[in-house]
Formats: sequence, structure tokens, C-alpha cells
Amino acid sequence: MTDKFTIPPPPRRRLKIYAFDPMLGRHASNRIVVDIPNYEPLHPGPRDSRIEVIDFDAPNGVYYPAVDLDDVHLAMNDGLDPSDSDPRFHQQMTYAVARRVLENFDVALGRRISFRDRPRLRFFPHALPVANAFYDPKMTAVLFGYFRTAKDNAEAGIPGQTIFTCLSHDIIAHETTHALVHRLRRRFMEPTNADVAGFHEGFSDIIAILQHFSFPGILRQIIQRRQRCVASRKWQARDVEQQRLIGRVEDAARARRHRAHRIAMIGVAERDELRAFRLAAISPVLNRHLKCDFHRS
Repeated sequence: MTDKFTIPPPPRRRLKIYAFDPMLGRHASNRIVVDIPNYEPLHPGPRDSRIEVIDFDAPNGVYYPAVDLDDVHLAMNDGLDPSDSDPRFHQQMTYAVARRVLENFDVALGRRISFRDRPRLRFFPHALPVANAFYDPKMTAVLFGYFRTAKDNAEAGIPGQTIFTCLSHDIIAHETTHALVHRLRRRFMEPTNADVAGFHEGFSDIIAILQHFSFPGILRQIIQRRQRCVASRKWQARDVEQQRLIGRVEDAARARRHRAHRIAMIGVAERDELRAFRLAAISPVLNRHLKCDFHRS
């Protein structure tokens, strides 16, 4: 009788996500597969030792069925296909992006981040009927909102369409960064001055932007588009959100060069200005690197 060989699980797990936002449509560049660590058991939710997705729809008082990413059929298919209407994919995308951000922090710090008050950082994909998402330090949780677009506002998408903030890569990465920065520096949540809030917002924006550069397919497209317009100072981003962000970065860079006096306004306006300055600080670096010849890299 021959003994059966034990096959260890793969070190990485592949999951499908939206690269940017479902508003970009179904083209291939907006649907990518990311890989995340797979060195510990993953329970339905998904839930591991540090991240837990709890899909309770508070406005409707409903718990949506939790996705089981260890299901053999899902594992063979790299998870569920991207879908606006399937809450299980919402759970999958929230977990995948948050887990990728957490891994990047672990690598940068050289250690695993753990949470003091609770064993896990929790995520609620359908927490509130609002056009917002935020980190709640008292709950050690990130809460995502959802909302309907106005019927007379075609620019926001299909009139009357439901928008889920948990399906935006940048929003998930941004709010996860807020949670991790708070874990490392709790006093940074105290609004002692506008620069504290500006750091929190600016740093979270930077992490969300830089994480796109860890996706080879997206990076290849960005470099190729950058080469086609090397004389232009703007990146040729497709989605409206990126264009708005790039414009804000360039406006902040111009303001920094021509600004002769300190900002007089204190509060949200100054916070957003300082946030934009931090984004402006990395703009020349990214532009310089995007000028490289992709075919020689």
C-alpha cells in the first residue's frame, strides 16, 4: 500500500477585483486578479486572524450570506466574478483589497500589525445608506455606505443606480490605511491642528494611489499611455476619479510654487489643502518614473 502524499496549500490566494471602480465598465483593464497571502485558515465572511468582513445591512436589517473563499469551486475560479449586484463579491473585494494593504504595511514595517482592543479589524460593506465610508476607531471597523444616484444626474452614472463604496479600490485602500495609521499612532486622530488631519488624509490617498503600481497589468497600461503622451504633463487616466485626483495634485503643486503667505483658513479647507500638498510632493517622482522606457524594464 502506498502512502498518500500531503500537498500543502499554495502560499498565495488569487481573487478577482475591480481595478478601479465598477463605473468604468466591464472592459478587461478594470477587472484584474490580485494575489494575497494564504498561510492561515480563511473562514466564511471572509475572516482570518486579523481581518473580518461582516455583511450586515443595517438599513434593511439583513445579514447577507457570507462568501466562503475556501469553497473548491471558488478557489479554482479565483473567487467570484466581479458583480455590482452580488453581496458576496462585495465581501470578496473588500477583503482582497484590505488584505493587500495590510500585507504592504507588514512588509514595510518588517513585522505583523496586530490590533490591541479587538483581535481583528472589521469591515461592514453595507453599513449605512450614505455616500461615504469611514473608519470608526471605537468599533475598530471600517463602515462603507451605499446610495442611489439622482435621477436627473447622468454624470454620476445611470440615473437611479445604486453606488456601493465598497466596490471602489481606492476607497477601500484609503479607509484601511486610516485604520492602520490609527493602530500605529493613535494620537494622530486627535484634531490638534489641521496638519494632523491633513497627514491622515494625504497619506491614505498616497497609499491608495501607490497600490495600483503593484498590479502589473495596470502598471503596464499606465506606462504605455504615459509613453504615448510623453510631452504632456498629465497622466492619461481613463476614469473620472483619477482625472479629478490628478487635477487636484497639479493644482496643489502650482499653489505651492506661487503661494507667498500661509493659509489663513483653519479647519476643513486647510486640511484638504495640506492633504493636496502631500499628494503634490509625490507627483514629480511618479512623473519621472513614468517617463522610463517600458520595453527596457
